Amino acid sequence: MQKKTKKKIKFVLKAVLIIALFIYFYIIIEKDYDKFAETFSRITLPFLCGLLTFQLGIHGLGSIQWLILLRQAGSKKGIFSILLARLTGFAISYLTPSLYLGGEPVRAAILNDKSITYKKTLATVVLDKYIELFTKVPCIITGFALLIVLIKPDLLFILPSTIFIAFFVSFFIFLLIKLFRV
Repeated sequence: MQKKTKKKIKFVLKAVLIIALFIYFYIIIEKDYDKFAETFSRITLPFLCGLLTFQLGIHGLGSIQWLILLRQAGSKKGIFSILLARLTGFAISYLTPSLYLGGEPVRAAILNDKSITYKKTLATVVLDKYIELFTKVPCIITGFALLIVLIKPDLLFILPSTIFIAFFVSFFIFLLIKLFRV
């Protein structure tokens, strides 16, 4: 009985959050529709190709990072297999709604390396994700600062975003302290 109630409460909270976000973005778009339309009109084929190249470059570097971790664990897989496993894990994580299970176990399973155990492969995935998270926090803060300085968005956008980033950074520091007793 309690599980059904908790599920219903979670569903209602998610629905309220989605509706609130929809209303929030509608207010932003309606407030300055011309600016919004102008911004989207700047998206061109060269821009999209550049964005895709940048994303593939990031995944390529991430694959090299994971390759180094896997080599230390004793893996013999090549960079192409690692890149495919990484991209598949990324797709699972970001394209499917997953509450407790994302693309990380899938990434380790797809790699299917006979020279090391699944447990070791999964440990390299966890270490890779930790390194990725640790390097993203400064990038997020720098990007947000550049957004404020260069674009000068409205306070309606800056305030909730600042609160979200402050929460994220605080939670990250909390995890560092709890996990590693820094």
